[in-house]
Amino acid sequence: MEARCLLRLNHHDYAVSRITHVCPLGLEFGLPVRLNTDTTTTLVFTHRSEDDISIKARVTHCTPCAVSWAIRVRFYPHDRDTNMLFYMAIRKYIDAFDHQSADVS
Repeated sequence: MEARCLLRLNHHDYAVSRITHVCPLGLEFGLPVRLNTDTTTTLVFTHRSEDDISIKARVTHCTPCAVSWAIRVRFYPHDRDTNMLFYMAIRKYIDAFDHQSADVS
């Protein structure tokens, strides 16, 4: 496992696929399940050479796409330092590729 991003909801982990947008305030990605807006969830970034980074986020948007759901979340502002670590870890992983989206599942 090189790198992985998971969405944790009700003690169940879902693999995040195709990250299409990341910024210090939130993330947009594909997910195999539909989520209701305003749902609170946990995002976990794992990498074999680093500690896991977990943050809380709120679902702001969920729309169907080709084979999954396009999910947009906003990071909760209560822990800005951890949010920034999460953002930088995802950004570092995505920047290793020549394209704008990365499959981290």
